[in-house]
Amino acid sequence: MNSLSPTQVTNSFPGFDKLFQWATDRGADIAHVCVAENKLGIKGIFATKDFEPGEQIMYIPGPCILTSNTARASAIGQAISEANVADQSDHAYLAMFMLADQASHISRWHHYYNNLPRDFTDHPLFFEEAQLARLRGSRALEIIYRRRFTLQQSYQAMTDALGDTFRFTLPDYQVARTAINTRCFGVNFGGSDQVAMIPIIDMLNHGDDDSCQWGCDGDGYGVWAKKAIAKGDEITHSYGQKCQQRYFANYGFLRESTIDDECRVTIQLDSYSPSLSAQMALLNISQPVIELALGNDLNDTLEQVMPLLRIAASEAGLQDEIELSGEQNRARELAALSLLKTALKKKLACYQVNNQPHSRFAGTDTSMITAFLQREQQLLRNYLEFCSQGESKLSELA
Repeated sequence: MNSLSPTQVTNSFPGFDKLFQWATDRGADIAHVCVAENKLGIKGIFATKDFEPGEQIMYIPGPCILTSNTARASAIGQAISEANVADQSDHAYLAMFMLADQASHISRWHHYYNNLPRDFTDHPLFFEEAQLARLRGSRALEIIYRRRFTLQQSYQAMTDALGDTFRFTLPDYQVARTAINTRCFGVNFGGSDQVAMIPIIDMLNHGDDDSCQWGCDGDGYGVWAKKAIAKGDEITHSYGQKCQQRYFANYGFLRESTIDDECRVTIQLDSYSPSLSAQMALLNISQPVIELALGNDLNDTLEQVMPLLRIAASEAGLQDEIELSGEQNRARELAALSLLKTALKKKLACYQVNNQPHSRFAGTDTSMITAFLQREQQLLRNYLEFCSQGESKLSELA
C-alpha cells in the first residue's frame, strides 16, 4: 500500500495547485485528495481524509471534462470531418483538438494541458531500437510496431487532408495520442457514448486491489470508495482485465498480479501430411498454422487447446466420433503434447539470452523490460514442464 506521511495533505507539485483551483472554481469536488508521488516515483491521487465505503471521493463537472464530441464540434474537428480523413476515431479527433487548442494559448483547459506529460520516453511506444531489440520473441513487440504504424498512417492522413492548416509534427501527434490512450475514459453523456479526458481523475493509477469505483453522474463524473480508505493512502482503480503484453505496450508498466499473464505460440501443421486438408477444415483455418494463446491457468488453458492440438498432431482418427483404442488415445495425447513442446521450445529460442534477473516490476525501462520478459519466459517454461509431466504420466500407462 502506498501512503503519504501523516502530515502531508496538500499537493506535492505546485503546478497542480492551479489545476485544482481551476477545477474547484468550476464546481469540482476535490477537496479531500491531493497529488503526490507513490513509492515507485509515479504521481498519483492520495486521500487527505478517511473515506468510508460508498462515500464520494471526487466529482468533476461537465465544464471541466474534454470529450470527443467537443472535439468533433470544434473548427478542426469539422475540418477533419469535411476532409473525410481515414481515421475517424474519437481518439484522433481528441488528439487533433488538443494540439490545436494548446497552440491557441486561450484554452479553457490551459491548466489541464500544463499538467499533462510533455513526453513519454519511458513508454515502450517511444523506446529506441536497441531497447525494442531486447523484446525480440515477445508479442509485445508486434503490438508496439503495429501501434507505431497505425499512428504514422493516421498522422499522414491528417497531413494530406488538412495541408498547411496542419502545423504539428509526428512526435507531437504520437504524444497526444499516447496521453489519450493512457488516460481517457469511456463515458455516456446525454445518451451519447464518447471518449473523455477527465482532469485529476485521470491520474488514478492502476491497482489490482483497487479502492474506488467511478462513473457518469449527471453531466459530470464521480469517484466513490469501494472500501475504507485511510487518510494518506493512494487511491487506485483497475484498468481492466488485459494480458501483460497489453499493459506493457499500451500503458508502459506491469501489473503485480500474474492472473492475466499470457503467452502465444505458433503451431505449424505438417504440409506433407495426407490429412492436412481434413485437419485445416476441422480447425477452420486457411493456412496450415494455428496460434494458441496460453493463459496463466495451465489446467484450464490446456483443456481448451488440447482438442486443437489433437487434430493438428493426428495422422488418422481426426473425427471425435471415431472410436480409438486405449493405445491409440495415448499415442494421440503424446503427439499433441510433443507438438506443443516443440512450439514452446521454438518460442523460448526467439528471446535474447542476456536478460539478467530482476526483482522489481517497475523502475527504469531496462529493468522493466527484463522483468516483463522474465514473466513471459517463465510462463512458457511452466507449460513446458507441465507437458513433460503429462508425457511421463502417459508413458507410465504403456
